[in-house]
Amino acid sequence: MATSKGLAALKVIKGPWTGPVAAFLLALLLSAWTFDAKLSISGDNAEFITLSRSLASGQGLSYVNLPEPQMATKFPPVFPLMLAPVAAFYQ
Repeated sequence: MATSKGLAALKVIKGPWTGPVAAFLLALLLSAWTFDAKLSISGDNAEFITLSRSLASGQGLSYVNLPEPQMATKFPPVFPLMLAPVAAFYQ
């Protein structure tokens, strides 16, 4: 049987933020569990970094790592735009 102290603790836990906080903590736990510390230079992440560097250097959304820069049409510019300030900071 639950004591009155136990019931009071449950009332403190319940509230409008209980669900979002629990979802955030679950997502944080799953992210930590599935995190891979090895940096991959293949896949979309390398392309996003290249596109953010091209935006930060004022060359538009283009692949600047090629001998002749080409305009990028594979991805929308939203994520590279979000990364561009970070790329500009590290240039």
